[in-house]
Amino acid sequence: EQYEESIYVKKLSPILEASQEDTRSSASSSSPTQISTVKLEQIPEKLELIHTTEEITNDVENASDDSTEGLQNAEQCKQFLQPLPDFLTKASGFKQEDQIMPWIELEKEVNLGNATYHVTHEYLISEQDKIFSAASTNVTNKNSAFLIKVHSEPVPWDFYILLVLQERLGDEFDKNFSQYCTCFLYHNGCVTLHETICSLTVQDMIQHDKVIPEEVVLLIVVNLLEVVEKLHKAEIIYGNLNPETLFLGDRIYNPFDMGEINKILKIVDFSHSLDLQRLPTENSLKSFPITQTQIGQQLFNENTPVHQVDMLGIANTAHLILFEEYLQVHWEEDRWKTNRDLSQSTNGDLWNTFFDKILNSNGKSTVLLLQNLREELSSSFDSSFPKRLCDFILSWKTCFILET
Repeated sequence: EQYEESIYVKKLSPILEASQEDTRSSASSSSPTQISTVKLEQIPEKLELIHTTEEITNDVENASDDSTEGLQNAEQCKQFLQPLPDFLTKASGFKQEDQIMPWIELEKEVNLGNATYHVTHEYLISEQDKIFSAASTNVTNKNSAFLIKVHSEPVPWDFYILLVLQERLGDEFDKNFSQYCTCFLYHNGCVTLHETICSLTVQDMIQHDKVIPEEVVLLIVVNLLEVVEKLHKAEIIYGNLNPETLFLGDRIYNPFDMGEINKILKIVDFSHSLDLQRLPTENSLKSFPITQTQIGQQLFNENTPVHQVDMLGIANTAHLILFEEYLQVHWEEDRWKTNRDLSQSTNGDLWNTFFDKILNSNGKSTVLLLQNLREELSSSFDSSFPKRLCDFILSWKTCFILET
C-alpha cells in the first residue's frame, strides 16, 4: 500500500508528481550538508500554458484543494521537473534512495540515510505534506534539533526552491532559510531533513500568550516583511503564509546574538511555492489556499497579481498575532479597510498605515513596498528593544518547555 494512501486522502499542494522510473540509487548520508552552490544552468524556459483562466468561484464552501486549477498547476510543475535537472541531482545534499519511503510517525524512530531520528512532534501542513520535529539518537548529536518534511509524491520541490533561492539571493540567503539540509528522494515520496531548526512556530506563541509584547510582534512582522521581500526579489511566491508554517528560527536558542536578532523566523515549507521565472503565472492564483477563503474571495479576482497572495498572507498573519483573530475587511472610500478599529490599539497609527498599504497594494512593486514597510516599522525600535526582546524570549521559552 502506498504511503500517501495510509495518511492522506486527497491532493492539495501545487507540488507535483515525478516519474518513479527516474529514481536511481546513490550513497546515503547520515547528516545534512550545506546546500550546493551548483549554478542553475540547465533549466528549461517557461512552459507554455495549456489551460485558460477561469473566474474564481464564489462558493467558498465548495472550494477544494483538489480543484481543476490546482491539478492543472501540478501538471505544469510535473512537466517542469521531468527529468530532474542536473543542478539538483548533483547538489551535495541530494540523495536518491532505491527503496520506498520509510514510515514516519510520532514517538517512533526513523532511519534516514545512515542516521536514526526520534520523532517528537507532528505538524499537519496539508493532507499530502507533513512536517515532524525530531532528535538524533546519536549521543554526540543529541543537542541538535531537526525538522523532517514529508511529501507523499517523489518530487523534491522544497529542495528545488531552496537551491534556486540560494542561487538568486547570493549573500542574502541567510538564517531565515534552511542552509543545512538533505533531500531523500524515494520511489513513492520525498523527505527533506533540516538541521538545527527550532520546532516551535508562531502559532505556538499565539496559543501560549494571550498578549504578545509589542516588541515581539514588531520583530516577527518586520522579519516576515524581509523574508517575503527576498522571496519576491528572487521571483518566488511563497503561497501559504500563516502562523502554522512560520517556524521560530535559531534566535530562539540564542537570543543574545544581537547581530542577527531580527532573524527570528525560519522558512522551511515550500509546498505551495511558485517559481515565477520558470512557470507560467496564468491560472495559478486559484491554486493557493488563501484564495479559497472568504477574504481571498473578497480581495482577489482573475486580474489580481499573484504577488498579492503573499501580501494578504502577511496581513492576515500580523492580524492573528496582534488580535488572535483572522483579518476581516470591508470596502470604504475606495479602499480596503480592516473591520477592527485600530485607533485604540498600541501603535494604532503605525498598524493602520501598515494594513492600509498592504491591503491596497495592487499594481505596486511588492519588493519596494515591503522594504518601505519594514523600514517604517523598524523605526519604532528604541535602544531598550533588544533587552526587552531577549527577556521575553528567555521567559517564554522556559515556560513553554516546562508546560510541554
